[in-house]
Amino acid sequence: MMALSGRQINLYRPKIMIRCIFFLLFLSGLCADILDDLHEHLPEIIKRVDEVQGDFLKVEPLPDTGGSFINSVFLVSTTAQEELVLKVENPNWKNKKTLNEVVSIRFLDQHTSIPVPHILLFEDNLERSPFSAEYILMNRIDGIPLNHEIEKIYKDRPLYTELLSNLADILAELKEIRFDSVGNFTNFEKLEVGGIVDFPTYTVEKPCASFSKYASHWLRYYQSEMERLSQCGHRNSFIFQKYLPIMEKWLAEDKLALLDTPADIFVYSHLDFVMKNILVDGAKIKAILDWEWSGSALPEFEGKTGLDFLLTEEDQHLFGTLLKERGMESFFDAPPANRQLFYKIIGDMYALISCYEWIEGKLEHTAKFLDQKLEQRMVKAAAQFDMEQYLEAKVSNLDECIRQFEAIGE
Repeated sequence: MMALSGRQINLYRPKIMIRCIFFLLFLSGLCADILDDLHEHLPEIIKRVDEVQGDFLKVEPLPDTGGSFINSVFLVSTTAQEELVLKVENPNWKNKKTLNEVVSIRFLDQHTSIPVPHILLFEDNLERSPFSAEYILMNRIDGIPLNHEIEKIYKDRPLYTELLSNLADILAELKEIRFDSVGNFTNFEKLEVGGIVDFPTYTVEKPCASFSKYASHWLRYYQSEMERLSQCGHRNSFIFQKYLPIMEKWLAEDKLALLDTPADIFVYSHLDFVMKNILVDGAKIKAILDWEWSGSALPEFEGKTGLDFLLTEEDQHLFGTLLKERGMESFFDAPPANRQLFYKIIGDMYALISCYEWIEGKLEHTAKFLDQKLEQRMVKAAAQFDMEQYLEAKVSNLDECIRQFEAIGE
C-alpha cells in the first residue's frame, strides 16, 4: 500500500482514537462464547425474515476485509447458499448508534440511488436481544473494500478518475439533502435530525441548531474527560488543570458563538467516508457501508472525517473539479480562520487526554490502520519516543492557538 498524504489532525480525526479505545472495552466485555449464542439463536431469527429463503446453516467471523475495529461482524450462511452479514454492536453505545444507522440506511435504500446494504432485521434493545447486544442483519454485497484495491486502481489513471467521478456522484446526491440543525437520526417515520451520537459517556438528546452549539458539545465532553481523568490520577492532570478554567470560561461566555457564519448550511454527511467503507468492483461503487456516524453536518465535515482515497494534492484538486461540475462549488474551501483554530485546539486537547494510551501500545492491534490514517506514527516507535518533548510541544501549540482564539473579537 502506498503511503497516504499527511494531513493535520483536527477536530474529527480524534474520533478514530476514541472509537479504538471503546472497542477495546467492547472486546474485553464480550463473552467468549458469543459464537455459541449466535448458533443457538440465529436459526430462529433467520426464520423470522421473509426475504431469506433458506434455513440457518452456519455463522463465522467475517474475514477482515475492511478494517472495522469497533463492532463484531459475522458472515451468516443459509441452506439456500445465501450470505448475510450480522453486525453486532459495541454495547457502549446503547440504542443510539444502531438506530441512527438503521434509519440512515433504510432512507438511502428507499429514496436515493446511493448503493447501500439492505437491512433485513435489527434489534436496538439490549433487553430483547438474545446476544446481549444490539445487532443489524443485512444482505451481503459483493465487492472489495477500496483500501485493498487502491494501489492497483491508482496506477491506472483513467480508472482512478472514473472512480473519483463515481464517488463525486454519491457525495453530490448526499449533499442535496439539507437540514436546519446538526445531529443524527432517530425517527423511522421521516428523516429528521434528533440527538447527537458521539460518545458513550456524553450524549445530547436534542440536535444543535448551530455549529457553535455542536462545538460546545465537543468542548463539554473534553472538559468532562479532563475532570474525570484528573480524579483518577492521570499523569497529565497538572496540564488539565491549566485548561479546565479556560474551557469553563468559554462555555459560560458563549465564546464559541464566534464560530458561526451566516453562510453555514447543514447537509447529509456520512462522516466516515473512507476506503474501508467503500466496496468496489474496479471503478464501480458496489456499496457504501457503515452509516452509524452519519447525520447532519457542515459540508466541510466530510473532508475532515474521510476522503483518504485522495492521496495527493493533485488528487484533491481533481476531485474538487469533479464536485464543482456537480454543483458543489465550495466543498474544499477552507473553513473560517477561527474555526480552523478551534479544530486545532480540540485536536491538541484530545492528544493530551489520549497520548499515553496510544504511545504505550494499548492500541497496538490497530497500529497498521492508524499508521494509514494519522500523522502520529509513534505507536510503532514507542520505545524511542520522547513523551516529555511531545507534551511540551502540544502544550506550546495549544497555548498559542488559545491565545489567538481569545484575541478574536477583541
